[in-house]
Amino acid sequence: MIKIKKYIFNFVSIIITILLFDFFYTNISNSKYFNFLDKNKEDLSKYYEKNDLNRTVLKKNLNTHFNYNKFEFRICTNKFGFRDFCEKKNISKKLGTVFTGDSVLFGKGLNIENTFFGIAKEQNNKITNISEGDSGVRDSFNKVQHLVNKGFKIDKIIYFFDVSDIQDESYYYKNSIKSNQKNSIKSDQKNGGSIFHKENIKILIRRNFSLTHNFLVNIKYYYLPKPVYRYHYKYQRSAWTYDENNKGYEPIGVNKSIDSFLLVLEEFYKFANDKNIPFGLSVIPWPNQILYDFENSRHAQIASTFCKTRCSNFINLYPDFFRYAKSTSKKKSIQKLYLDGDMHLSEFGHNITAKKIISSLNDPS
Repeated sequence: MIKIKKYIFNFVSIIITILLFDFFYTNISNSKYFNFLDKNKEDLSKYYEKNDLNRTVLKKNLNTHFNYNKFEFRICTNKFGFRDFCEKKNISKKLGTVFTGDSVLFGKGLNIENTFFGIAKEQNNKITNISEGDSGVRDSFNKVQHLVNKGFKIDKIIYFFDVSDIQDESYYYKNSIKSNQKNSIKSDQKNGGSIFHKENIKILIRRNFSLTHNFLVNIKYYYLPKPVYRYHYKYQRSAWTYDENNKGYEPIGVNKSIDSFLLVLEEFYKFANDKNIPFGLSVIPWPNQILYDFENSRHAQIASTFCKTRCSNFINLYPDFFRYAKSTSKKKSIQKLYLDGDMHLSEFGHNITAKKIISSLNDPS
């Protein structure tokens, strides 16, 4: 009996020691007073500037290396601030076919020659990527309007409708109402005012015991690619296509976020149509669409329906990515198509995408 008590005491002591270490490690790591410990942290602000639309964008004529997670890649911009090859040629206001959209189009984590835009541009120099890395439909529309008003010549627009665009609309709504009311409601009040609410306990553990939280999550979801949070069923940025009740789209919800997105997209299309500029869409699945969704995803359906009577090009990568997933497995396909632990495309994913885009540009039908 004494031995059993001793074992229990030792076991409890070890657990308490681990939790104490985790608690201090997590809180020290998150503390602003310990930033000096990160000697490799670089001030990236010197590479950015404000543009005419008051957006923070990459400086013009930039040539430097950036780090995204564990990936180092080179970014060069031309005299207009668009991401381009470092060996720039024939830069003019005649932009040809303009690609606009979010960070998947920008090619985060890769040199431009390994992105689908770079591969396509090698074969067709009359295309321009105006993505700033975080441009949703509103920013893309505003930028195209601005360029046209500034005298840039655009022959065609291809908007890359990203999976994250729908949650961006819910963010836009939240930010628009924050300016009209005080947003001081704490998370425990939202969940009924009790710190012992299930969701508040989860938040408490995640914020104060990060090592323990990650360990338990990885045990629970051992079958998913790592890091688990990116590929979890409820991952908010991508869940809307298969879970319209996901909480990440409050206060307006998934369906109204989609409606809001479509209203802006319609205005974007009408502007292009009024200027006699053909308009097209492209959709590319994220890892969670392959894991939990179908080839005929809501994402692809929305784009397809919109394009029926409006688009000169509809470039749908869902069949291509799902075809590859069926040839191997969902988990292996994600590890091959996307950057490790991320939703941005790998070189392999960019190559598949480039083939489809080149084909569509050559034959829009």
